[in-house]
Amino acid sequence: MVRPRFKEVFGHALFPLALLLPWPRWVQNGLLFLASLGIASILNTFSHYHTPLPISFFRVLNGALLGLSLGLVGVILVRRLRAWWSA
Repeated sequence: MVRPRFKEVFGHALFPLALLLPWPRWVQNGLLFLASLGIASILNTFSHYHTPLPISFFRVLNGALLGLSLGLVGVILVRRLRAWWSA
């Protein structure tokens, strides 16, 4: 098991939150900007020549899967919070 980088988990978690919820355009753009840090972290992960390629691959895979699952849980929580707030 290799640990994912925090920026990858955080960045990938923001993609579903930014794209699947009806935010104002400025909030959505801000979330997508922060999510792009996760993509930059992927490039940074593969740029370290001293880390073996399989380790980098599994680090990115773990970060993407964990981040996307956290993001989808966040979407469910935000939708329920909005439904509770408007009821």
